[in-house]
Amino acid sequence: MSYLIETARTGIRCLENQDLDNLMTIYANPHIMENSIYGVQSKEQVQALIMSQCQYYKQWNYSLWVVIDLESQQLIGCAGLENKKVDGEVLVTIAYRFCEGIWGRGLATEVVEAILTYAHQVLKLPAIYAIIKPDNEPSKRVAEKAGFIYQYATQYLTHPVELYKWS
Repeated sequence: MSYLIETARTGIRCLENQDLDNLMTIYANPHIMENSIYGVQSKEQVQALIMSQCQYYKQWNYSLWVVIDLESQQLIGCAGLENKKVDGEVLVTIAYRFCEGIWGRGLATEVVEAILTYAHQVLKLPAIYAIIKPDNEPSKRVAEKAGFIYQYATQYLTHPVELYKWS
């Protein structure tokens, strides 16, 4: 299989319709989605996400992507880049969610670092931001390990968040 981005342990590719059931194990899981601004998602919402992200990629050359474990060939998460309007400014942001079974193995940091390299070297993006809920310590650790630096606390879609920057 061909991947857009590859790390030592993962392959990253665009979302496809056949990913729906595997993505539901992430997006319908309250424990995984408790730190998401959007909360638990229905099958219809995830199907719409897949369709919108495919269009988004065609427009921007980035989007949310699926993360595949190279050894097992299983979908283990999703991660990618999206434009978000924060405090009146459109920022390129990174998002990442992973199946619980792979937490604590360094895969999130590995994937985030690979996406940042791709963003810098291929897409020539000067800066990437992370929007993180204040109590989401695991996500903050991933961002900080990947080189993000805390900027300030703000609101995003009525939720208190912290903004981190990588450049």
